[in-house]
Amino acid sequence: MQPVDLTADTMPNAVGCDSVITLNLSIINLDLTISESNDSLVSNDLTAKSYQWIICGNSIEIIDGAESASYQPISTGYYAVIVTDSICSDTSECKEFNFTSIAESIVNSTLNIYPNPTTGHSLH
Repeated sequence: MQPVDLTADTMPNAVGCDSVITLNLSIINLDLTISESNDSLVSNDLTAKSYQWIICGNSIEIIDGAESASYQPISTGYYAVIVTDSICSDTSECKEFNFTSIAESIVNSTLNIYPNPTTGHSLH
């Protein structure tokens, strides 16, 4: 059995003459995964030409100005990134991000509250 060349084919046209059709196919693999780094979301496709972060929900909401490989959300929610190279674009799956106002690493290592115990009086 002869190997099949899937990039070219010969087909007869309407008047019976042969025509050779050549298909040039490029498969572009965009990395559509998202990672968390400290208090930011990061697109794992670092070769893209552009990025656009969006909020996922009942409707898709574009986040103005969020056009880099990383995005620092200001609230808890579901986020995705549209990754675009020079030819095509695609959107990642929505990723849940839980926002905390004080990073856990700070609370666990350097945050101290004084006096402890208190005398019960407040400074208002």
